Amino acid sequence: MIKKLNNKESELESGIFNLSDLKIVKNIQSEQFYFGLEQTYKSSLFKLALSISKNIKNLAKETNIHYFNLWDCIKRTPISLTNLIKLSNHLTKYGYYQFSLENIQKNLEYMKGGFTSERIYHPNFL
Repeated sequence: MIKKLNNKESELESGIFNLSDLKIVKNIQSEQFYFGLEQTYKSSLFKLALSISKNIKNLAKETNIHYFNLWDCIKRTPISLTNLIKLSNHLTKYGYYQFSLENIQKNLEYMKGGFTSERIYHPNFL
């Protein structure tokens, strides 16, 4: 159920929402939302993040993302909502606003749930 704020219709009730509106819910093994980024955008995101931090170990420390989760995101798996937010915050802190959540949501190839292989391709966030 969605709560109304100040007697105004919330953005979610109107059907308009952004990545920042998604709630992070973790269970024992997985999160609810994972995202695949367009390959060139993903490559530039991680290349820039690694150039700032010098290596993957430092990037893991600076973003508070477990080293193996970060390596998986770089090499093979979709990125969890939590890690996507952490990477976005890290890069925007250094002035790279092309990796803000608003810009990331324009470069999503797909989104999926934590325990499903079903994907929503090119989700349209407003």
